[in-house]
Amino acid sequence: MRRSKKIVWCAAATTSVALWASVAVAAPSAGGDEREVNKDHKRPRLTDLAWIQGHWTLDQGDDRLDEIWSPPVGDSMMGVFRWIKKGGKVWMFELLTIIDDGDAIWFRFKHFDRKLRGWEEKDESMQFRLARTTNKEAVFDNPKPGNPHRVIFRRLGDDKLLVRLEGEDKGKPTTADFVYHRKSAKAQRP
Repeated sequence: MRRSKKIVWCAAATTSVALWASVAVAAPSAGGDEREVNKDHKRPRLTDLAWIQGHWTLDQGDDRLDEIWSPPVGDSMMGVFRWIKKGGKVWMFELLTIIDDGDAIWFRFKHFDRKLRGWEEKDESMQFRLARTTNKEAVFDNPKPGNPHRVIFRRLGDDKLLVRLEGEDKGKPTTADFVYHRKSAKAQRP
């Protein structure tokens, strides 16, 4: 059975907002070196987003979130996301891509349950166009009505990555922040 985008957003937003509230993260500023990385060329290049690559983890209570990004190769970056709930049971996966389509750079993703059943319709994915970028932040906007409206990736130093979802619920703005830490080979948790 397929779920509508509204149901997908509600489920993700409810969980995300609950997690965000429990993390109680103050909205960090990009701060410091905020020069536009694309000053020397007409539009951002995929290589301008290479700082997103890596294995990022977030432990929140009994939940564990992993987001893993490849370096840019050709016209794309690929990523995967996994949310493990209490007891070590996976709740959901996401397949993530950042692709340079020639006219724009797009961040796209699809949700899957633990049996790899897609949440979005077969030919659909969540799609966000790169609106702006610096050497520490990439802002992707949803060109269609729907939630989330915006996804922001922001580096908070060498070993922290913020992923922020901005949307709305019943006409009120919502924000969910996920602050990941770079996973080192030395500090591996099963």
